[in-house]
Amino acid sequence: RTARQVKRRKGKGQGLRERAGVKDPETRELIQKKRTRNRLNRQESPFWDIQVGYQTREVTCIHRNGSAAGRNLCAPWDPPLTMRPCVLPKDCQLTDWAEWGPCSKTCLDPASPVGARTRSRQVVQFPVGEGAECAALEDFEACEPQGEGVPPCSSYTWRSTEWSDCRVDPLLGQQDRRRGNLTGLCGGGLQTREVYCVQANAELLKYLDDLREKDQASRPVENKMCKGPIPNRSQLCQIPCPIDCEVSPWGAWGPCTFENCEDQAGKKGFKLRKRRITNEPTGGPGNCPHLVEAVPCDEPRCYDWRLVGLDRCVPGDGTPCGAGAQLALFRCVNGNEFRDASRSPSGCGQILKK
Repeated sequence: RTARQVKRRKGKGQGLRERAGVKDPETRELIQKKRTRNRLNRQESPFWDIQVGYQTREVTCIHRNGSAAGRNLCAPWDPPLTMRPCVLPKDCQLTDWAEWGPCSKTCLDPASPVGARTRSRQVVQFPVGEGAECAALEDFEACEPQGEGVPPCSSYTWRSTEWSDCRVDPLLGQQDRRRGNLTGLCGGGLQTREVYCVQANAELLKYLDDLREKDQASRPVENKMCKGPIPNRSQLCQIPCPIDCEVSPWGAWGPCTFENCEDQAGKKGFKLRKRRITNEPTGGPGNCPHLVEAVPCDEPRCYDWRLVGLDRCVPGDGTPCGAGAQLALFRCVNGNEFRDASRSPSGCGQILKK
């Protein structure tokens, strides 16, 4: 085909595409203007100012022995390139720093008094080729809130109600709850309380003149405002179960004595035996059975010898070891009131030797 036929065929195909596309002339004109504007913007963009140059080099034909020879002696079908395109390198260019932004800390906080503020800058020219890369576009520095009348920061803390009474029924199974009366339960139970997060900074409330604002600041807030773990909302407790009174076995009967040693005429005697409490009951010793018993007896007397202890063992016949004897230590006591009668031992009569 001739060049004229090819050109005519291309024009004909383009016309077919235009007729197959948008038919409105005004719409086609708007599309064409937009394409032209985009192309110009890409060419004139200050961020990508790319300049293309070229590089050259000398090419020499070398003999095997290393000496230079004429270029016509080397193979002409694959000669090395003597020129190639390249991109001119350009360093990154930035604008000046903008003004510092506001401080992130807008209130007084003794625990964390320092905030941060930032400033930024823009790119004027991106690096091209082997040009220097761009430096940081943002800068940070520490800052503190400035000016008079800066309010204190809000602080939050955990608060809780008092522990509820110990209850056993929350720990019971479904079968146990069907037993009916749960008022007399005892043993391991559970206590609960309400835990919530509130604003704890009393200094901040001085800046709130409106009572409505103060009431709003004292109300519970979301738990995420408080730091640290949430205090326990429940804890185990113990309800003491009733304890029955337990007593020891009865002791031996005591000596037979008068009811009143000062009035012995025509009076019979009695003797006592005792026992003691081994397990204190829940309601106190008043819930225990009687601890003293008395029975009548004959031949009473008011004084008697009581064994206090035994002296050390002394071997017989002067030997250092072997069978011996111990001296018993007695005390004369009042058999009625168990008072010490050692000042008048004559009331006990002759002591029995053992």
